Amino acid sequence: MRRKLNIVMLLMMIIVFVSATPVYASMSLETDAAISGISVALNNYYARNLEPEKALAESVQMVASGIIEINDEKTEKAATKLVKDITPVQETIVTREEGGVTWGTVKDTASLRLRDKPNSSAKTLTLLAKGEHYIVTGQEGQFLKIQVDDDLEGYVFKDYIDTSISYDAELTAEEKAQKESESARLKAEADAAMKALEEAKKAEKNNEKKPETTKAEETKTETTKAEETKETKAEETTVESKAETKEETQESVEKKPETTKAEETKKKEPETIEALQLEENTEKESEADEPYEVEAPETKKEEISSGPGTVTSATRTALVAYAKQFLGNPYVYGGTSLTNGCDCSGFTMQVYKHFGISIPRNSSAQAASGTSINESDAQPGDLYFYDSGGTINHVAIYIGGGQVIHASNSTTGIIISNSHYRTPVRICSYIK
Repeated sequence: MRRKLNIVMLLMMIIVFVSATPVYASMSLETDAAISGISVALNNYYARNLEPEKALAESVQMVASGIIEINDEKTEKAATKLVKDITPVQETIVTREEGGVTWGTVKDTASLRLRDKPNSSAKTLTLLAKGEHYIVTGQEGQFLKIQVDDDLEGYVFKDYIDTSISYDAELTAEEKAQKESESARLKAEADAAMKALEEAKKAEKNNEKKPETTKAEETKTETTKAEETKETKAEETTVESKAETKEETQESVEKKPETTKAEETKKKEPETIEALQLEENTEKESEADEPYEVEAPETKKEEISSGPGTVTSATRTALVAYAKQFLGNPYVYGGTSLTNGCDCSGFTMQVYKHFGISIPRNSSAQAASGTSINESDAQPGDLYFYDSGGTINHVAIYIGGGQVIHASNSTTGIIISNSHYRTPVRICSYIK
């Protein structure tokens, strides 16, 4: 009898480990990293069955049938003891408390699968990023129900979530002062960015009004000026030279006897050479005094600081600064007010509208009409799109540094998140 009982216990252990093997494999799919430890697999086995002890007892009965006669009561007690011995006691997490919100933070893995049902074989909706915070709205077995955005909810395995509760208490005087100071800072940054954008646009407009000249044309103009100066100097020198020649000739006529015309011409030649040498010296001095060599760098600098690229960069900076002013403002489904409430696409539409950029009303249409780009090419002001079940249903504005700003849900309102707080499926640019 004892020998047969030992055989049954051995069979029970084999069944448990065999059952745990596929569960262990599915558990490794919950994260992007390998999971070690049979206890985790058994824990997951316990979670995937609504009545794990009864299920295990039935498995034991199936295998033990024909080997040993054992009644249901003894079998259930043996199975219960086995499960309790090797499986941790299920922890109940408080997810609803008056005046409080339960937050779940992803831990111990780079990304965690959000599933549409509370089991490891359910469909994956998206991946959640390590360190990101999500609202916990319930618990079913070993899975927590998570609200990511207003348009996305699902289940995650609780062992990869740290929970905490925050209460919507009245702010202290110090907290109010800090909040007001932060709001003032964001407003000042937005105003400064808008001013810089306007100055860049004015500089660009002024450059468009001026006729565009190449460097060769500018050099040609300066050369022409130098030649004109040269000619003027040469004329003045020639006049002076002629006057001097005339005076000397008259003196010569008075003092000397008549000379032939050939001798007079011969006498004038050296004077003409001297005049040419004087002209050359005057030309060199004139060219050395020309101011264009000093003015050229200033003109080049103005062109660089006011070009189209500068306006685009200033637009991106101003757009992000403008969007940040509305952090903490409410989320309202279907809303388009940046102060009184908006949804995700209403937020992006209104922010873009402030900069004269017209985009469609809903996120899927915004994704379809924008210019698709690689994530490596994303710049502040571009749009990140997210889906659920293959359909794009959420949009956020990239603000740089791997972060986005978006209208998330009715609890958080407009917030800043990791750009991979859920997996982006498309990135678009509207800014040129």
